[in-house]
Amino acid sequence: MSVIAGRPTGAEREPRFGSRFEPGDLAGEPALTTLLSDLGLGRFEPDRLESYGGRNDNWAGATTSGRPVFVKKIPRDTGAPFDGFTRSIAFETNRAAGGGPPSPACLGWHAASGVLVFELVAGARSGAELLADGKFEPRHSRQAGRATARLHQLPVDPANVDSSACPLPSVDWLTALPWNVFATSSMAQLEALRIMQDDHEFGDAVRRLRQGEKRAPAVPIHADLRLDQLLVCADGQVSLVDWEEFRLGDPARDVGTVVGEFLYQMTAAIRLDEPADADTGTGMGSKVTDDDIVNRCIAGLRRQRPLVREFCAGYREVREFSGDDAVRATAFAGWHLFDRLYVSAREKSRLSPLNRAAAGVGRTVMLRASDAAGLLGLSPVDGSGERR
Repeated sequence: MSVIAGRPTGAEREPRFGSRFEPGDLAGEPALTTLLSDLGLGRFEPDRLESYGGRNDNWAGATTSGRPVFVKKIPRDTGAPFDGFTRSIAFETNRAAGGGPPSPACLGWHAASGVLVFELVAGARSGAELLADGKFEPRHSRQAGRATARLHQLPVDPANVDSSACPLPSVDWLTALPWNVFATSSMAQLEALRIMQDDHEFGDAVRRLRQGEKRAPAVPIHADLRLDQLLVCADGQVSLVDWEEFRLGDPARDVGTVVGEFLYQMTAAIRLDEPADADTGTGMGSKVTDDDIVNRCIAGLRRQRPLVREFCAGYREVREFSGDDAVRATAFAGWHLFDRLYVSAREKSRLSPLNRAAAGVGRTVMLRASDAAGLLGLSPVDGSGERR
């Protein structure tokens, strides 16, 4: 495995599943306290304060004004043309002009400290949390598709939106890793990266995907649209959140990431240490073979396919999505399994059989994206009802 020096890529992410945590001490956040006061919100009620999982410090709860809010603090990188904070603000300012997807209202921000204040949506749960509980329904998926298409139609001022390419998948990593990636990766992560580097067909698929992405017309995209970023409100409406990667790019990336999330959750739901369950396709029993895992993946795919179909149907109700778009989205879905494989292996010494199964599914989807687009339900449907 080759290693080269390089800057951090921003690839490290923590999944969020709606878990609640003890919030950080507000005594060390004077800018936050001042911003709440300047916005007429008063201050947080300490005994009614909580925090959600995620990579950024955040606080959620009631204020003395009676209005509940969600506050996040995004680390600033003032040396970069765009950082997570400025991308978030770019979305909010362009959205304020009209249009765009449903998203909690941004009430204000403090640029120097990277603090943003949002309306707190009571009773909302993330799409990942609902899917894990078996409660993410086809209607939610269709709404998510509509919301994603509305994002891709958002009128923007290109001058204040990041137009740089997303860092992953990296063609450079196929031959040599940045030193910081090598030095901070676990043994399991290095094993995953070695699998990618040693697989030349996979490397060719990555290159084709990045070339196709460059040729695609650029539109406003989320660029990190995992199920954690789908917020399902108590009334069933689906909102999009977390705009730190917002930029101009290939719309197929967002669609493919959502589909890849369904595939990833399909593999993550399989349990090796439980009795086999023919209905759920989760437990594997005491003796596990590669064929067992493959069969469970196929069963899981059948369950997830209606969600993929509904997402794509909802998207096409708002915006055209061609057959070529569907093929690129399918390839992005396959890549997403490798992306999640790398992140999930952070604290492991070895890849598990399920990790390898997920990588195998992702590889097949990337290498056979044209065929897989129809199998997964992404391909357009012609007048006869057949997929093209």
